[in-house]
Amino acid sequence: MKKIIDNSSLKLLAMLAMLIDHIAWVSFPLATNMNILSPNWPANSMHIIGRLAFPVFAFCIAEGYRHSHDVRKYMRRLGLLALISIIPFSLMGWVTGLGFIMQNTVVTLFLGLCALYYSDQQTATWRKVLIILLCFTLSIIADGGLTGGVFGIYAFAKIKDPIFRKIGGVLVLNSVQILILAFNFSYDGLADLAATCLLFLLVTSFYNGQKGANIGKVFYWFYPLHLLALSLFRIAFLLFLM
Repeated sequence: MKKIIDNSSLKLLAMLAMLIDHIAWVSFPLATNMNILSPNWPANSMHIIGRLAFPVFAFCIAEGYRHSHDVRKYMRRLGLLALISIIPFSLMGWVTGLGFIMQNTVVTLFLGLCALYYSDQQTATWRKVLIILLCFTLSIIADGGLTGGVFGIYAFAKIKDPIFRKIGGVLVLNSVQILILAFNFSYDGLADLAATCLLFLLVTSFYNGQKGANIGKVFYWFYPLHLLALSLFRIAFLLFLM
């Protein structure tokens, strides 16, 4: 199998999936049941495609950590992006109360990167465990937090075998959802979850480990600007209906 997808291509693919998902949220706000067989299947199909975005971004964060020459600079950029994205994310109408401070996907990615960085520092083991648990706890109120994002990013970075790294990482990433389904003896959403995992494994099976074109700034501009554009469209549409 020819490896034709580099890191930059993965990020662009994740951005496209995220955009499709967010367009669905704005265009079909009441179609929230992510079941491709439901009557709202056009919107739900877009959401299922969108679910590919977070595991790919999480994988890219882990890859960036493993290959970065300046992790602190990487953390600062991601942390700044999380702060800048607070207002655009909130304007989408997804956040209320204290969630205003924390809730956007980049916060979870940033916390996962922090957990990776501090886990490799020369300090007591109990401190490392405490920091990782703190990052996970904070991520619970962030978008993506309930998917086990911090531990998933950690697994993507720390599992040595390239095949098991992807399988283990995506399973850990979705571990909370898997446990909830198992605890409730529910099959609702299981097929969609499995489809997302398999799609992620299929896409990353073509990953060649190369950096690719330098598109770092593209992602840093894309995330807040596409949220801002969609939120302004949403607000204008609501005003039109009034």
